[in-house]
Amino acid sequence: MIKKIYIVLLLFTIGSVYPQAAPTQKEDVKKILEKVKSGFEKTPSYDYKLSFNFRPVNKTGIAPIVSIGRVAKSGTVTYYKVQDTENLYKPGASIRVSHEQQLIEYNASKGAGSSLPFNISDFVKYFNDAHLVDKGSYYICTMDVGKFTTLEYSRIELYINKDYSLQKQILYYLKQIPFKNKKGIEVMDYPVLEIAFVKNNADKKENLFSESNYIKIKEGKITPASDFKNYKIVDISKKQ
Repeated sequence: MIKKIYIVLLLFTIGSVYPQAAPTQKEDVKKILEKVKSGFEKTPSYDYKLSFNFRPVNKTGIAPIVSIGRVAKSGTVTYYKVQDTENLYKPGASIRVSHEQQLIEYNASKGAGSSLPFNISDFVKYFNDAHLVDKGSYYICTMDVGKFTTLEYSRIELYINKDYSLQKQILYYLKQIPFKNKKGIEVMDYPVLEIAFVKNNADKKENLFSESNYIKIKEGKITPASDFKNYKIVDISKKQ
């Protein structure tokens, strides 16, 4: 459940209910999100450290589940890591490496390399209400789904810097799940996932975006790179 939430990466929320926003606010939020998406698409490179904080929205005395990740781009290639899973997206192909499962999934089917972690501008259409707050150096964009939805979330909160880079996103989920308190007793509550973005200027990026770090392709045969020689290869392209 938690890993699924992490790999979605992007955006949605639940918390206190805002009053009905003016219709123009939804358009304002949409314009800001389009600028965020456009900025990340046009930027030739970026590198962010990610921190994930998964916790119950109401219950106290329950330790949050904390993990780290990274998202980076070089040219047309995007790298994304959460916990023990690495993902590489390039035009026409994607690679997913699960170190826990010792598994490499390769996908060269149409559209496989089109996934982008900041593809957020379309989310507005799934929400009934949008609320925008200008905090001076950043915006808070909040979207509520309303009473009925097929989404997993009831609200998204996005903290967006004035240069249209992402600062933080908070996802509030619609369904309760069990959490264990300090005594090991399960208590039900709605989960919240907070993802913070911090520009990474320290980590080296050598070979981060090279397909050959993960797999070798020769005469149509895919084998793992030397660092992953014991990993199983699954070619998803052949299953679609």
